[in-house]
Amino acid sequence: MTGPEGIVKPADFAEFFAAVSGHQPFAWQIRLVDTVLSDGRWPDRIVAPTGAGKSSVVDVHVFLNALYGAGTGPRVPRRLAVVVNRRALVDSHADRAEYLGKLLSETEDDSVLGAVRSALGSLRVVAHEGTPTAAEILPLTQLRGGLPTDRSWVDDPSACAVLCATPDMWGSSLLFRGYGSSRYARPRDAGMLAYDSVMVLDEAHLNRQLLVTARRIADLERDAPQRIGVPVLQVVETTATPGDPGSGVREVGVLAGDIAPGGDGSGEVLRRRLTTPKPIRYLPTTYPKTTGPYWDVLVEQVLAQHERFGTASGSGRSVACVVNTVKGAVEMSTRLKKRGLRVVTLVGRMRRYDVARLRDEHGGLFSLDGDSDVDVLVATQTVEVGVDADLASLVTELAPGAALAQRAGRVNRIGRSADTEVVVVSTHIDAMKDWHGPYRRDDLEAAKKWVDRLAATADGIAPWAVASDPPPPEAPRRTLYQRPELWDAWSWARTTEEGAARADLTLWLRDSLERDRSSSGIVVRSLPRDDGGALALLRAAPPVADEVFPCQRWEAEHRLAVVWDADKGYDDDLRRRAFVYRDGEVDVLDNDAAVEDGDIVILDDIHPVAYEGVAVDEPVAKAKDVYSECTGAEVIVWRGDEDPRKWDKDQRDLVDAAEADDPRDVLVLRVPEPRREEVRRTALVGPLAPDTVVVQALSWVVIPRGAAAIAADEEARQEWTASRAPVLLDDHNAAVADRGRALATVLGVAEDVAEALASAGLHHDAGKVDVRFQKLLGAKAEVLAKSERRTAQWLASGKGASGLPVGWRHEQLSVVLAAPAVGDSPLADLVLRLVGTSHGRGRSGFPHTAEELIGAGGLPAHAVELFDVGTWDRILDDTHRRWGVWGSAYLEALLRAADGQVSKEGR
Repeated sequence: MTGPEGIVKPADFAEFFAAVSGHQPFAWQIRLVDTVLSDGRWPDRIVAPTGAGKSSVVDVHVFLNALYGAGTGPRVPRRLAVVVNRRALVDSHADRAEYLGKLLSETEDDSVLGAVRSALGSLRVVAHEGTPTAAEILPLTQLRGGLPTDRSWVDDPSACAVLCATPDMWGSSLLFRGYGSSRYARPRDAGMLAYDSVMVLDEAHLNRQLLVTARRIADLERDAPQRIGVPVLQVVETTATPGDPGSGVREVGVLAGDIAPGGDGSGEVLRRRLTTPKPIRYLPTTYPKTTGPYWDVLVEQVLAQHERFGTASGSGRSVACVVNTVKGAVEMSTRLKKRGLRVVTLVGRMRRYDVARLRDEHGGLFSLDGDSDVDVLVATQTVEVGVDADLASLVTELAPGAALAQRAGRVNRIGRSADTEVVVVSTHIDAMKDWHGPYRRDDLEAAKKWVDRLAATADGIAPWAVASDPPPPEAPRRTLYQRPELWDAWSWARTTEEGAARADLTLWLRDSLERDRSSSGIVVRSLPRDDGGALALLRAAPPVADEVFPCQRWEAEHRLAVVWDADKGYDDDLRRRAFVYRDGEVDVLDNDAAVEDGDIVILDDIHPVAYEGVAVDEPVAKAKDVYSECTGAEVIVWRGDEDPRKWDKDQRDLVDAAEADDPRDVLVLRVPEPRREEVRRTALVGPLAPDTVVVQALSWVVIPRGAAAIAADEEARQEWTASRAPVLLDDHNAAVADRGRALATVLGVAEDVAEALASAGLHHDAGKVDVRFQKLLGAKAEVLAKSERRTAQWLASGKGASGLPVGWRHEQLSVVLAAPAVGDSPLADLVLRLVGTSHGRGRSGFPHTAEELIGAGGLPAHAVELFDVGTWDRILDDTHRRWGVWGSAYLEALLRAADGQVSKEGR
C-alpha cells in the first residue's frame, strides 16, 4: 500500500509496477528508478537484452513524475520521448502508454494506482473536472512518418506526457523543421523537446548521428548564460549488449547476478526469459534471387515448423515467418493460405485502422497469451520490435545480426517451452549484389558467420547468449558524424521564412547518407470528380492517422509515377491527379513535383493501392481493396452522377434530397437537436460556403465531431471562439497573463522569467485593437479578442473585406503597443520577443514595415526603430544569446500554451 494519506512514495514502485505489468519489477528496473531518484537525472545508457523489459521506461517515467507531484521525489522531466527507427515499436510504446493511462483512469482511489493518478493530477496547472479520461491523465502522442502531426502534446507543458517517435520525426522537430508541421508550429515543438524532456533512443547503434545531435543540443542549452529553471534535455541510449561505459557515463542495466539461479521470483522470471535455449539453424539455398522456388523452400520450412511446434502440435501458439520485403510478405501470405493455413500478415505498410482491426480480431497474437486461431504470423522487420508476442518458432530470411536477434526475441519470449527453433533461410550469398533487398551483402555475410557460431552452441540465439557473443555491427553508413554548432541553430531558428528549398537535415539526423529512407505516407479517399471540390474537401477534412498507409519516400514516388503514367490504360484524367498533405496544409501535387520528407500523398480510391490491407508495389487488379472510411469526421461526398435518393440509410441520416425538379439540385442537412446549432456554426460545406445549413449545388458535407474540432486548431483559435458570450480583448489578455504566470510557477520557472511571461501574456493580443481587425471579428461597441458566433470558414473568407493588408499580423502591432509599457525593464527584450512570436511568426521578421502595419498617420518613432531600422532583429539575437535558441523557443511555447488553454475555455 501507499504511504500515509495515500501519498505515493519511492518504496511503492514494486507495487505500482506489479499492478501495471502483472509481475514484480526486475532488479535492473529498480536500479533505474533509484538512479533517477538520486539527482533527478536519467542515466546516459540502459543495457538490457531483448526480452528484459526496456519498454518499462514508460512506467518508470510515470512513477517518477508521480513521486515529484506527491512531494516525495526530485524534479524530473515532464515529457518522455521514446525514439526508435521502427514504426511498429512506435505504435507498441504508444499502446503501452495508452494502456497505462486507461488503467489509471479506471482505478480505485485508495490503491497505489489511485495515488499515482492523484499525484499526476497535482502537476497540472488546471485540474480536470470530474473523472479524468486516460488521455487527460497521461497525454500521448505519436510522431512518426506518414502520420498527420498530432498537436495536442504541446497544449499543456505541465502534464506528465509520453511521445513515441521515429528518429526523423523527433529529430526534425528538435531542429525547428518538424516534418509534417507548419512552420509556425515548429518553434513550439523544438522548445518543448529541448526542455523538460528526456529522450530514450532505442537501438542507439543504428542512430549514432541522432545521438550526437541530441547530446550536442543539450550541451549548447546548458551553456546559455541565463537559466530558465527547468531541466534541459536529457538523452538516454539503450542497447542490448554491454560495452565499455566510458569515462563519466552513467549506465544501468542487467547484471549477471540478476539472473543467477536461486534468486528471488522476479530474477527467476528474467532468467527464463534470457537463458532458455533457442536453437538456431542456417539453411542456404542455391537460388540467386527470391523467385518461386526460393519461396517454396520457405513455405516447406513453415509447414514443418507448424507441424512440430505450432498449432498443429497442440501448442496453441503461432509460428512466425519473417521476410525482408513487403512484396515477400504478400507472396508468402498468399502461398501459405493456398496450403490451408490460417495466416495473419503484419507489415509496416498497413494503416493503423487495419492494424487495430487485426488486434481486435486476434488480440492474443499480439500478446504473451497467443492465438490458437492463427497458424502463421507473416511479417517484415515490423515484428523485430514492438510486438510483445510469444511465438512457437521462427522461419526468417537472412538479415543483419542485430535484426535476427530482435526477430528471435519474439520466439518463446518468456521461456515457457523447452522446445523451439529458429531457421534462417538465404539465397545464394555468392550471387548477391552489393545490396540484397534492404541490406548490404557484407552485413549479410557477417551475419551468416555469426549464425553459424551460435548454431554450434546449446543456447543458440537466446538473449543472454547474444549478450555474450554480440551480433556483428553493420558497416558504418558514414565516416564522420556531424556536430551541430551555434550558427546552425541560429539558422534553423529562422522558421518564419521559407527558403527556395526545404532544409536538408540528413547530415544531422541519419547514419546513412546513401539511400533515401525518409518517411512518407499514402491516403486513399473517395473524392469529388472536380479538382476544386476535391481540394476544398481535403482542406476541410485533412488526413488523419488511422487512414495513412506508411511508406518510404521513394515508394510514394514510385506509386505516383504509376498514377501519372498515361500508358496504363486509364480512360480519363481523373486517374492522373494527386494531392499532398504537407506541413499541415493540403494542395495539388503537380506531376513534376518531388515528394518531400513527411509528405502524405492523397489519391482517388479508384487506384489499386492495397491488397488485403497492405500497400503493394504494383498496381495489379488484385490490389484493389475496398477502403474503409476512417477520416475522423462525418463526411458525405456527393458525386455529380449519383442520385441522392439511392443513398443508404447512414447517408440519409445526415443528408436528404429536397423535392425539386432535379433532386440533386438542393440538399438539406437533417441534424437532430441539440446538434443543429452546433452544425450551423461549425459544419463545412462546399465548394461554396454560405453560412446556412441549406446548400445549393452541394458536392459534399463535412460535420466535425463537435466544436472542439475547430477549437483545437491553433490558427483558428486566434480569431474564433466557440463561446456564446463575447470574448473581450482586455479580459482575454488578463486571463492569458494569469495562466502564463501559473504555468511558470507550477513548472518551477525562475521568478523573474515567470513575471516576464505574465507581462507578455498581458500584451500578446494588444494589436487586435486595430479597427480593421475589429471589423473582421464583427465587433460593434466592445473591443473583442475573438469573433462572435461566426464559423472559422467565414473568418477565412472575410479577411479581404476588412481592409487589412495581406499577411497583416496583430502580434506585430502588439509589440509596438507593448514597448512603452515594458520600458527599459531588465527583461524588456524577452517580453517583447514573446509578444511578437506568440503565434509562431516574427522569426526572424514580419512582412510589413511600420507604415504598412499602422498607416501613415500617427506613426510612433519606436515602431520605425523596431521594424525598419533593425531593433526587432537585435532583440531576437540578444534573447538567443541570453536564454539559448531552444530556451527562447521553450518560453514561447509556455506563452502559446497559456493562450491556447484560455482560448479553448472560451475566454
